[in-house]
Amino acid sequence: MAGMYEIIESLCRAHHTNVTAMCRDLDIGRSTLTELKQGRTQTLSATTTSKIAGYFHVSVAYLLGESSDKQSHTASDDEIKFALFGESENITDEMFEEVKAYAQFVKERKQNGFKGTV
Repeated sequence: MAGMYEIIESLCRAHHTNVTAMCRDLDIGRSTLTELKQGRTQTLSATTTSKIAGYFHVSVAYLLGESSDKQSHTASDDEIKFALFGESENITDEMFEEVKAYAQFVKERKQNGFKGTV
């Protein structure tokens, strides 16, 4: 099984780029990947791993070497409802839309630099 750095390097080659350019595009310190390549660290932070997976349109599990399936899984509305409410059967569309709207509101506040609590 290939290590994480080798998987990233292979994805870079497949996308006609290199690790340095990918790091620059994602605003990730190149030293982070150097540490991984040299074996001084075995994995990356969840945020960095997610950024790289998104960049190459692969699943985080693929990037971690845990799956040979490159495609990321998109959760269904029922899966999201279950994660949010602990069930999916008794959740109305209106309730679900309200929660999604609130999540979008919180995301936009953070993007706009709001530092307080909601």
